[in-house]
Amino acid sequence: MLINECPNFLLTIGYGRSGSTMLGQILNQHPNFLVTTEFRFLQKYYHSNKTEKDEIELVNSLIKQANKEHMYGSKKILNNQKDNLNINLKLSKKNILYYGDKKSGGNTTIFIKDQIFCESFMNENKNLKIIINTRNPFNVMKSIKQSQFFNRNSAFIKCDEKSSEEEIFQDILYYQNYSFNFYKKYKNRCFILYYDDIIINTENNMKKLFSFFNVEYIKDLNNIINSTKKEDNKIPENFKKFINLIINKNNLDFFKRYIN
Repeated sequence: MLINECPNFLLTIGYGRSGSTMLGQILNQHPNFLVTTEFRFLQKYYHSNKTEKDEIELVNSLIKQANKEHMYGSKKILNNQKDNLNINLKLSKKNILYYGDKKSGGNTTIFIKDQIFCESFMNENKNLKIIINTRNPFNVMKSIKQSQFFNRNSAFIKCDEKSSEEEIFQDILYYQNYSFNFYKKYKNRCFILYYDDIIINTENNMKKLFSFFNVEYIKDLNNIINSTKKEDNKIPENFKKFINLIINKNNLDFFKRYIN
């Protein structure tokens, strides 16, 4: 099956440690979704010969892995997500309306580095939907430092153990700024999912998410979200200067909750 032969195809963009793995787990337990958590579909497709054969093989492999994760869980989640709620509802798959993959940072890097490919990919696949995972960039930075999952392939700053908090913070802002620019260009095909919204006001925001997909809202899926987590929405004053340096002025509205 080709991408544009799927009823809908779903990818995520944004920066890591912003809730995309949780999102992938939620969606892959929904009866109308087959979504992998770490297949790296876009990266594999980008580095392939981009023939129909390559695309069909990748889509079929994605479907196979998504089914496996649905049955047995994701090794990536079990190994890397220490605060994950290990809940498997075992809802039967029926009438798959969305196939897709979760890999926000990697997808964003591909799109940033090759704008021509990005536009071509979006134009050729009109059934493509994008979830933009975003979170207070200061909290993302703290999560990266704690988890040691650095963005070593960034198009802005290649972050590693030697990177300062300020460098990681700026790298996050660069990706978030790109994501909001992307949203404005493809607004009718994108949904912005704020991590703090889904944690703090789970039911209302889950309803909005599934309304965007135009599928049934299943309340039991709320149980996958660790709503006991607390998010501090403030950015320290000494980090706010980087927002004005990196974020486009017309994107500042997306950061109001963090800088007011």
